[in-house]
Amino acid sequence: MSALSDTRPPVRNAASAPSAAGLPWLVADVGGTNARFGWVREASGEVLHVRQREVSQSPSLAAAARSYLEELSQEGLEAHPRPGRAALAVATAIQGDRVTMTNSPWSFSRTELQHDLGLQELQLLNDFEALALSLPKLLPSQLRAIAGPRTGEALPRPSATLAVIGPGTGLGVAGVVQTASGWQALPGEGGHAT
Repeated sequence: MSALSDTRPPVRNAASAPSAAGLPWLVADVGGTNARFGWVREASGEVLHVRQREVSQSPSLAAAARSYLEELSQEGLEAHPRPGRAALAVATAIQGDRVTMTNSPWSFSRTELQHDLGLQELQLLNDFEALALSLPKLLPSQLRAIAGPRTGEALPRPSATLAVIGPGTGLGVAGVVQTASGWQALPGEGGHAT
């Protein structure tokens, strides 16, 4: 079932990455201050042509995405930048069709955004949920102890519950736990908790 006809947020785990179908893909990290867009041309997942847009300079997420796609076309980077699918990590909770950004004036309908951008599929997820899903993919050479007797030493590949936290326009928090069906993300809005 496509995201156009199903407005429920899908259950995500690290094993449920999109297939190569629908290439190229539009990807984005949408925060309260900036939106960063990228282009995935091949199934390898390499993100190309990363560009940043200030949220305050665009009336909507759709307008910012169209501006990015137009820029790719004008620069001759992609012949006809019409992505088949998009995955957007947004700095807010994702529940249902209507998405209202926490620290931004942008608000949109998932269904309308998918239609406006001519996408076969649109995946939306919390920005720190996306970061949490990346944690199990880190290599031991990318991990360092930040406290304790092993400070600065490389760490083994993660195999337990993991968490990510980071300040931006707000405070992002998410976790990821190992389950029988793979790594399961636990998104949260830490900056809005009491």
